[in-house]
Amino acid sequence: MKTFNFFISALTIIFFFGCGSKMNYTSLNESKELKMPFNKKDYVDTESIFYSIQSTRGTGAKSGIAKMNTLKAKSDLTLKINSLINSKVTNLGRGSDNSSFNNQFTSISESEVKSYIEQLKLVDEKWYVVGNNSYGKEEFELWQVYSVAVNNVSNIAMLNN
Repeated sequence: MKTFNFFISALTIIFFFGCGSKMNYTSLNESKELKMPFNKKDYVDTESIFYSIQSTRGTGAKSGIAKMNTLKAKSDLTLKINSLINSKVTNLGRGSDNSSFNNQFTSISESEVKSYIEQLKLVDEKWYVVGNNSYGKEEFELWQVYSVAVNNVSNIAMLNN
């Protein structure tokens, strides 16, 4: 019985000290937690609005950095809109091996996506100076949030013909 009580006491002490002091992950690994400029939770896609958070880092003209960031957002949002259009067509049961249907769908899809991307809106942006690169040029980082309203995928109804 003494060995059993000793075993339980030892186990309790080990458990108490082993679990009592937990090290923080960041201090244990000597790492830093990054705080992102924009929280994805604040820009959640809905059925009617898609968001894209993008960043670009570079030197030189800020306008060039901004254009690159805009292209990245357009690419991201194009993929999201295409996915929406494809899901609408699938939900309408219009999938077909018919080449006429596929050509019509592709044409309408491209037109629809282009019309939405033209409505791209800049929601918010933040510029950061991140230091100098190896050539001594000042380096910037741009973070932007874009949105596009996708209220209805109107031209998909044309596929009923």
